[in-house]
Amino acid sequence: MRAVLMAVAIGGLFASCSDSEAADATGVDACIAFEEFNDDVAAGVLTPGEFRARLQDVVERAESAQTPGLAEAARDLLAAATQGEASPEAVAELSRLCARVDQGL
Repeated sequence: MRAVLMAVAIGGLFASCSDSEAADATGVDACIAFEEFNDDVAAGVLTPGEFRARLQDVVERAESAQTPGLAEAARDLLAAATQGEASPEAVAELSRLCARVDQGL
C-alpha cells in the first residue's frame, strides 16, 4: 500500500509539470551541453580539437530541439568558431534562447 501511495504521489509530481516545461527536453539537453562547454572554455581546459568537438555536440543536440532558432544559433556559433572568429553575438543569442528553454517558453 505504501508503494502504491508513493507511486501516486510521484506520478502527481510529474503530472504537475506544465506541458511547456516538458515540451523541449532536447532543447534543455542542448543548453546543458552549451553551459558545460562555456564552463570549460572559461576554465581554459579545452584543446582546439575538443573545443570544436564539444561545440559540434551542442549543435547536434540543438538540431532536435523544438525551440525556434536554437539550432540555427548553435550552427552560427560553430560556423564562427570554425572560421576562427570570436562571436559574442552568437554566444549571446544562444544564451538568450537557452534562458527561454530554461523558463519553459
